[in-house]
Amino acid sequence: AVSHAKYTTQPVANLLAPLKRCGVFIDIKSAYMPEAITATGAYLWRL
Repeated sequence: AVSHAKYTTQPVANLLAPLKRCGVFIDIKSAYMPEAITATGAYLWRL
């Protein structure tokens, strides 16, 4: 599996928009900065 540019080039806010409050963002490839995700109030799960 690879990190796809379609997703890694989008602003984090766009990726998190579909999440409900306190939703979980799953970052399988650890491609995103943890602080950028958790600063929004979302939970982060990574491998």
